[in-house]
Amino acid sequence: MAKKEGSLAKNAIFNAILTVSGVIFPLITFPYISRVLTPSGTGIYDFLYSFVGYFSMVAALGIPTYAIKACAVVRDDKIKLSQTIQEIILIQSVSTVIAVAALAVCVLFIDKISQNVLLTLVISVGLFGQVFSMNWLCSALERYTFVSIKSIAINLLCLILMFVFVKDQGDIVIYAAITCANNVISTVTNIVYLKPYFYIKPIRPYNVKRHIKPIIIFFCFTIATTIYTNVDRVMIGFMLDDTAVGLYSASYKISHIILSVVTSISAVLLPRLSYYIKNSFREEFIKIIKKATNIVMMLAIPSVIYFMFYADEAILLFLGEQYAGSVMSMRILLPTIIVIGLTNLIGIQYLVPLGKEKHVMISTLLGAVVDIIINAVLIGLIGIEGAAIGTLCAELSVLIYQAVIIRKDIKYFITGINYKTVIAIVITTIPVLTVLKIFLKVGTVWSLLISVACFGVLYLLSLIVSKNDVYVMVMAKVRSVLGKKSENVGEIKKSEDVVQISSDGIADEGNAVGKGGDSAENNDSADSEIQK
Repeated sequence: MAKKEGSLAKNAIFNAILTVSGVIFPLITFPYISRVLTPSGTGIYDFLYSFVGYFSMVAALGIPTYAIKACAVVRDDKIKLSQTIQEIILIQSVSTVIAVAALAVCVLFIDKISQNVLLTLVISVGLFGQVFSMNWLCSALERYTFVSIKSIAINLLCLILMFVFVKDQGDIVIYAAITCANNVISTVTNIVYLKPYFYIKPIRPYNVKRHIKPIIIFFCFTIATTIYTNVDRVMIGFMLDDTAVGLYSASYKISHIILSVVTSISAVLLPRLSYYIKNSFREEFIKIIKKATNIVMMLAIPSVIYFMFYADEAILLFLGEQYAGSVMSMRILLPTIIVIGLTNLIGIQYLVPLGKEKHVMISTLLGAVVDIIINAVLIGLIGIEGAAIGTLCAELSVLIYQAVIIRKDIKYFITGINYKTVIAIVITTIPVLTVLKIFLKVGTVWSLLISVACFGVLYLLSLIVSKNDVYVMVMAKVRSVLGKKSENVGEIKKSEDVVQISSDGIADEGNAVGKGGDSAENNDSADSEIQK
């Protein structure tokens, strides 16, 4: 391959940077857009985005996840990698044509879609453009530095455009166009950057057939995932109204932002774990799984605890009073952060590298069925809270199924969690947050600032007292970096001393020559030596 893949630590850092930027930009844009477009505006946008998402899912098949694994195992051979890439793109082109045709039929015959043709078209361009983004190749080659820098730059551009051109509810199409531009620019940039890593010239004979079975398995997995990711908003849109969709989307997006931080570390693992399994590095495989479990839980559990207490303040600050109806559904959705964190590790990072995609597919299909049934019953009875309950139950069913499947190896995940840290976090933070919530009445902003500060200190103390593996590892890395810097400073100081001694010696020699009444030629010689 053209370049050596980076270390997992470096990959994790850059993926964390990418994730943080993916959190920061929505934290800036989401409150602004939510207020400008209002719940009904965000509701119709999210409804159409979710609806079109089903067709972009058909276009993508299961390729975004499958292609990471398929390309990672041949990344050391440019010819095989190029052939694999070309076969995958060929399959994706056919599926995209089918998906676009099916969407066109829906636009013609479904009233709620046909009434918003322009908005649907713009959203479609963005989503279908993303299908060919080749992010999966960046992941397979572990090019997280490029992905992070590119994404931050494009997001910054779109952020500026959003504040300049989106001024009121009537600018919803402009908002969709900016979002669409984000995806299209990202796709073009990826293609330009990745060209040196594979051959454009066709490498035949193609063996498309070898990809069909695993892609179908991943496609079924994607169907199930997309269904209970988007079905809530689609069902709410048909069963209730656009405002209800906007309120539910608000709670879902905030919990999803938190979830993206939690799963950012494990997102870099799939190509490396696939590589380890291919080369029979079982011990390294298990070691990474344990470490990832600890990291995910140490991020998920505190996040859920804190926002359970301060969901109302968070929504009030970031979205405004018109989204107050989202608080309860957000609290119901928060535990899914822990559940999804675990299912992501078990399913995508453990079962997929081991070639057990079938079980991932079955578990997500089970979750989709549970979600649809509960939504059908509860949305009409209790509104958006019913959809939140459906999502939580769906995620729990996925976790239970996967845990049963890996029951012989579940010990790797169980032992990966530092229970002393969990207990320390629970017994220190919950009482303090309870007291602050009851007695601290200083306004929304100050309540959040003070509670975050107190919570952060208690969380750090919990890590220190329990000697959490992640904390110990990070501190060891920090000490190592600081130690190297000290050594470098020492070496520089020594070098300066040597230079000073040499300079003094040359100066003394020059003075001696001058006192001896030597000629100008000798002085020029001394100057020449100094220059050298």
